[in-house]
Amino acid sequence: MKHARIISFLLCLVLLAGLLPVTALADDPYDGLLIDGVAVCEENAADVLANGVFSCFTREEKIQEGYQEFVYLLIRGDYTGTSGQPLIENRGISNLRIKVDRASTLTAAGTVLSVGGDTTVMGFAGLTLRSENGSCIEVRDGYTLTLHGVDLKAEAHEYAISGSNTEEQLVIASSVLDLHSEQGAVRGFNGGIDLHVTCYYKEPDSAQIRDGAIKEKYNVLDPLHIPEILNELLIYTYADLDADGAVTIDDLLEFIVFVANDKAIMAVIFLTLMGHPAVLEKYDFDLNGQNGRQDFQFFINRLFPDGTVYRVVLGAYDAESGQLLQFLAFQNIAEISLDELSNFVMEKNVFRMFIIDKNAVPLCKATSVDRSQAE
Repeated sequence: MKHARIISFLLCLVLLAGLLPVTALADDPYDGLLIDGVAVCEENAADVLANGVFSCFTREEKIQEGYQEFVYLLIRGDYTGTSGQPLIENRGISNLRIKVDRASTLTAAGTVLSVGGDTTVMGFAGLTLRSENGSCIEVRDGYTLTLHGVDLKAEAHEYAISGSNTEEQLVIASSVLDLHSEQGAVRGFNGGIDLHVTCYYKEPDSAQIRDGAIKEKYNVLDPLHIPEILNELLIYTYADLDADGAVTIDDLLEFIVFVANDKAIMAVIFLTLMGHPAVLEKYDFDLNGQNGRQDFQFFINRLFPDGTVYRVVLGAYDAESGQLLQFLAFQNIAEISLDELSNFVMEKNVFRMFIIDKNAVPLCKATSVDRSQAE
């Protein structure tokens, strides 16, 4: 009996020892994410390739009534792949968010981004993807790629953005896309392509979603004409209010001016704050079905995805002397009364916007708005 107990105890130790490595791997939130063939783990997450370009972290965020942990991949700079594998490969992380922190160009011989788990790409800093022999983005196994608040340019030998025709989905919202390819800009998404109301085709404006691809529009009465998949496609967003092809701090400033001048939007925001949500999707950048404070914050979060913003400052100036008259500052839109913000914008003729970091150093500033010349 004594020997039986010892053998049982030893067996338990062996089984426990065998389980420990499996448990450790399962607990690593980055398991399944590779950068140029290098597996991301907790040990290298802060600087995956030791070059300052790719870093990962996790963040718990409130989603409706609960909380969910997201895995973030932050991109800061240019990089050319050397492994011959996809430059960024998601092999199963279902909550991956890729944020572009500064203007970056990623180049690969084949696939730049391989999506094997639900993935969101965001960041207005500017992301250029170049594939010399393959596709810039490939989505497989029925997963969803979401482009939300991203300024993306793609140049591909094959396809700019490609699904595998196995129920993959593509969601495009509040983004600026400039896609160029030899075989097709967007194809293979028979699970559906959702072009949110915040986006529209600019070139060609006759583009349409058909059979899981973006194709040229054709007359349904002409059965002999088969619409071609477009090789070049330009999608704009209402967030790009000055229509310069990118979303910048100037668009944030324009957004505040537009909202302050739009009585319908201010009425919806007021009703929402009073507990009577109303639907108005004109500037619903966060896709929650209504306008509100979070749509202001949308710009801040997308323009500065690493959270470096310490203060947003609106400064009012004398039109003739240029002397600073008054300033209004806030970090998060929740800190300030929307009435106060609206009144400031409406009453001051000349003002600028500054983004300040924690060391009181301006990260950037918007050009002046001169309302004294408004019609």
